[in-house]
Amino acid sequence: MSEQDLHILKTSAESDTDVDRKISERLLSIIESATGLPTKTDVSLFVRNRVVTVSGGVLDKIDHVELISRIRETPGVKRIIDRLTDRQ
Repeated sequence: MSEQDLHILKTSAESDTDVDRKISERLLSIIESATGLPTKTDVSLFVRNRVVTVSGGVLDKIDHVELISRIRETPGVKRIIDRLTDRQ
């Protein structure tokens, strides 16, 4: 994967814009709610073709199939992903 292919959002102040930061923080809070695990600031979100990959931190240590099913069941996820991918 190249940087050209990915739109990378981080929860830190390195985000391109305040909008990116707000959206990524919202998505991470949904992930935290869905998993019950803190994501901290070392988690990155990769969005490509409406597919969100989350990596880093405690999320690398849990069952991703279960994580994905929990995230999909969380209200507001599709709308956030659509907003992210519309801006690519």
